[in-house]
Amino acid sequence: PTYVLQEQHGWFDPEYAFVLGTAQPGMRIVDAGAGIGAYAIPLAKKIADGKLWVFTQTAAETNLLMQSKMRSQLEKSINVAIAGQNLSLDSEMDKYGLDDIALLRVAVEFSNPDLFASSSRFFSANSPLVMFGIKPGAAAGIEMANQLMAHGYAIYRLVPGLNLLVPFISVDELDAFSLNLFACKPDRAELLERQGVLLHQLYPLDNLPGIDRKYWQEYLTA
Repeated sequence: PTYVLQEQHGWFDPEYAFVLGTAQPGMRIVDAGAGIGAYAIPLAKKIADGKLWVFTQTAAETNLLMQSKMRSQLEKSINVAIAGQNLSLDSEMDKYGLDDIALLRVAVEFSNPDLFASSSRFFSANSPLVMFGIKPGAAAGIEMANQLMAHGYAIYRLVPGLNLLVPFISVDELDAFSLNLFACKPDRAELLERQGVLLHQLYPLDNLPGIDRKYWQEYLTA
């Protein structure tokens, strides 16, 4: 991890820059599976007087994250706890008062049906943008996506070149480099669309003004 952070000045996920770009001062954020803090530390710097709750898997990760937290003078911004594999956001909500959460990141290590099944009150009470890790395969993320949709969340994927979230249609849109999907309720989607980072509906080229499909077809077949 240290090599990646030094070499790329950030994390390797295509979603890394997008997520940091959505963070704003005053936000309340949850990072489940924070590792050594590749997302957590820069997010905490972006939210200023906001609050970040971080859940790690091991004591070693927690120790490194606490060192980064102190070195970056973020003691007031970050709350760190070891959760292990049986993390329940409902339980953590009762413990820490996780309300008005604007962003939830769930790393692939924590992204499993049990987490989402045990966190139904959290997802009903809050309306965050959720980024959840997926594993490659034909059913990548589908079970978690179904659980989120049951709480009124729509599923999106990131188009990296455009830095834009678009509706997720099927697993055929994913490849070996697809590491995360996103989800949010209509109110959060509307806010993100106003910010120009989400498109809630896909439109055929023929429906867009000034677009003549035949010119694109001629260009692509030339």
